[in-house]
Amino acid sequence: SFSAVQNVSCNGGNNGSITAVPSGGTAPYTYAWSNFANTSTISNLNAGTYTCTVTDAKGCTVSRQRTITQPAALTLSVQSVVNQGGGIWKVTLASSGGTPPRQFRVTPPGGNFGGQSIFYLSSGNYLFEVKDSKGCIKSLSYNLLTDPGDERETEYASSFATGKEAVPKIILFPNPSEGSGFVSVLLKNIQTERAE
Repeated sequence: SFSAVQNVSCNGGNNGSITAVPSGGTAPYTYAWSNFANTSTISNLNAGTYTCTVTDAKGCTVSRQRTITQPAALTLSVQSVVNQGGGIWKVTLASSGGTPPRQFRVTPPGGNFGGQSIFYLSSGNYLFEVKDSKGCIKSLSYNLLTDPGDERETEYASSFATGKEAVPKIILFPNPSEGSGFVSVLLKNIQTERAE
């Protein structure tokens, strides 16, 4: 039988282990694992299936198989960026995979991880991190100067020569900033005037 099985903590990790504990037969026992180990315990294992063949002192054998599992890969992304005005952005993070619960941190300022996934930040460079209950960490570098995704910023410039209400200007910040794309704009209740 297998008395102790430790699955991999982080996706792609190798901290799994299995211990074989034979019963019956005639001691001493020898061990032959599918990864060529010959001890009762095998460790530093990746996710996968392992087979152990135990042979007792009289040559009787028995084989058993056990699978080491791993959690789904831990992910981290910026779900949304909303301009709050005054140079402040509301940044919402999203994460999946790993082993819940997950906690988040942003640097600067750094500090401890917490359960809050929404941050209010000024423009600048940041390192976002998420950590799951097993201590697995995923990080994401982000620049609020150039990465606001499809966030729209409205600027109001004074009208020239008319003295009327300022005309709004919409600026789009694409993410990613390379390649090509399409923008569809629907304008409602727009009044036009002809200049004489």
